[in-house]
Amino acid sequence: MTVSASNASGASTSPGVSDSDVIRRLEVATLALAQVVAGGRRELTARFNPVTGIVHIFQRFRVVTAASDREGEVVAKEATRLGWRDGDHLLVELLHSERDRERVAAHEARYGALLSLGPAWRSFGQVAAGIVRQVSASSC
Repeated sequence: MTVSASNASGASTSPGVSDSDVIRRLEVATLALAQVVAGGRRELTARFNPVTGIVHIFQRFRVVTAASDREGEVVAKEATRLGWRDGDHLLVELLHSERDRERVAAHEARYGALLSLGPAWRSFGQVAAGIVRQVSASSC
């Protein structure tokens, strides 16, 4: 999932509010929304890319011999299909971009069954963009 936050760098014009504060707020707000939309049991993380100005959301997975939690564990047999090995700890990006449909389609073909995000995730980008605007505006 990508959320454009290109105005985060240099967005802080209020005294005492640094660019890193704005970026952290964007990450926290986007992550909170992702937890609600994708499901609260998922182990998600948000990372701001300063080059692209985008907040990326990732889900953490662990490869295990016997899964006990479908949201964060992948059985070794299924992991082998993805090129993962027993004991691996991996981050898989939760993509959503209307502009990059080919990349999203390829990503869904590879990870779709594993992520099983459902139809609610399709609207995530639009809602998250609103959060970016609110956080950016409140930081100025």
